[in-house]
Amino acid sequence: MVVRRGRGELGILTSAQLQQFYRHILDSYERMQFGYEMLKLVNRASEQVDEPAWFSVAQQVLAQLNNVKVEQKLIETWFYLHYAGLLGDELNLRTDVAAHTLSPDKTYMYDSTEKGLRPAEQGDLSADAIKLLRLIQAKPLATVAQIGGITEVISACWLVVRQHAAV
Repeated sequence: MVVRRGRGELGILTSAQLQQFYRHILDSYERMQFGYEMLKLVNRASEQVDEPAWFSVAQQVLAQLNNVKVEQKLIETWFYLHYAGLLGDELNLRTDVAAHTLSPDKTYMYDSTEKGLRPAEQGDLSADAIKLLRLIQAKPLATVAQIGGITEVISACWLVVRQHAAV
C-alpha cells in the first residue's frame, strides 16, 4: 500500500496490492452472503469492543469460506461461538443453567432466557455435540475444519450458537 502526503493530516492512498484473494467464496452465493454478514457483524462489534482478535476471526472465517471442502455450517458455528466470546458472552459448555456439571448421559437444550444449556429429554445437544462445541470454542478454525463425522451434530450446534450470539 502506498500513501502519499495529502492536504492537511490525511494521506492519499495512491496504490494497493491484494495479499489474498478469496475467489472461491464468489463461487457460492451462500458463502459470499455469510462472508458479508460476518464482516458486517465484526465491523459493528469492533466498534463496541476494541480487540485485535477481530482481525484473526475474520481472517480465519474468510480462509475457510474459500475452502469449498469445509462445511459452511461448521464455519458459521465457529464464528458465532467466537463472536459471542469476544463480546464477553462466552457460551458455558461446562455447567448447565443450574450450575450442575454437564453429564454425558443427558441431552440438553439452549435456554435463551438463561443464555445457557438446560437438561431436556428431547434436547438436541448430545454429549457428542457438546464435545464438538468445546473443540470449536478452543481451537482455530483450520484445526476444527479437519474433524470428520460431524454431519449428525453440526446442525444442532449451529442452532444453539446462533441463538446464543443473538444474530
